Amino acid sequence: MRMLDNNFAFAVVHSQFPHVGHRLKDHWNEPDFPEVIEELLNPNPKRQGFPRGVLNALRSLAPMHEMEVNYSERLGDQPQLTLNLEH
Repeated sequence: MRMLDNNFAFAVVHSQFPHVGHRLKDHWNEPDFPEVIEELLNPNPKRQGFPRGVLNALRSLAPMHEMEVNYSERLGDQPQLTLNLEH
């Protein structure tokens, strides 16, 4: 979730639609995040839709999520270094 803390696209969405921002945060580290984005981007007759700026912000979050997940997975494969500071 570290990428969302200072993410401009997330801030655009969250400032105009806080409930959507909370939903994105809840799913950020989850494998279903792309489906959540897809659901938000698909037209739904039950809701009005998002302004263009919010749509663009939502579209930009999916590749950011993928990049963070891939980076985290690669870090997880690295051997962990520990320092023994006792003499």
